[in-house]
Amino acid sequence: MSYITTMAVPEGVIMAADRMIVEYIGELGFEAPDGFREATKDYNRPLTRTAKKLFAIGGNIGVIIGQTMYTNQGLPVSMFIDHFCNNNDFDEPRQAAEKLAEYIHGIDGNMDTIMVLAGYNRNTPDVLSSESYNIVIKTKEVERLSSFGFCYAGTNSYFGPYNEKINENILRYTLQDAANVCKFATDMSRGLDRYLNFKEAITEDIDMIAITRCGMQWLSGGRLI
Repeated sequence: MSYITTMAVPEGVIMAADRMIVEYIGELGFEAPDGFREATKDYNRPLTRTAKKLFAIGGNIGVIIGQTMYTNQGLPVSMFIDHFCNNNDFDEPRQAAEKLAEYIHGIDGNMDTIMVLAGYNRNTPDVLSSESYNIVIKTKEVERLSSFGFCYAGTNSYFGPYNEKINENILRYTLQDAANVCKFATDMSRGLDRYLNFKEAITEDIDMIAITRCGMQWLSGGRLI
C-alpha cells in the first residue's frame, strides 16, 4: 500500500511519502483458527520497501504518487515520472499537472491511481501562496486544491479525524511544523496499522521535500536546514 501526505502552509509546502509497495493476495491459504483467519483476511505481501514515490520538477514543483506503481505492462511508473520530471520545466503548476496527467494516461489509460502536484507559479511572483492539484490518471482529471491545508492518502484512515482540526489552524503552522505533522501522521498510521490490523504496509523510512518561493530542498530526518 502506501502513505503520502501534502501540507501547504503560508511559508511553503511539505510533501512526504513512504516507500512501500504491497501485493494484495487475499486470505492466507492454510487452515487456521477462525479468529486468526479473520485478522489476516486482507493479507498483503510486501513487494518492495524502497519504491520512489516523490519527485521534483525543476526547482518549483513537487509530485507525489500513491500505491499503483506499475503500468499494465509491468513497468515501474517511477521510471516514466523520472523521465518526465528530468526532461520538463514548468513555470505554472497547473500546466505541469495537466501535462503529467496526459503523459501517464498515454502510457496506461487504465491506471487507477492519484497523484498530488504542488508548487509555485513563476509567472505570478507577487503571489506568495502555493498551488496544489489532485490528479486522477484514469480520467486525466486535474482538480485545484485549497491554497493552504493538509491532505493524505494511504492504506488506512486513522489520521482522518485530526484533519479538520489541523486545517482549522493551518495558517498558524510554520514550514517545520508542517514537516513534523506529515511525519507524525505517517508514524501514527504505520503504528496503528501494525498493531490493530497486523499489517506492515507503510515503511519507517520516508522521503520528504520542502517547497518555497525561494526553491526546494530534500529533508533528512524531517528537519529543515
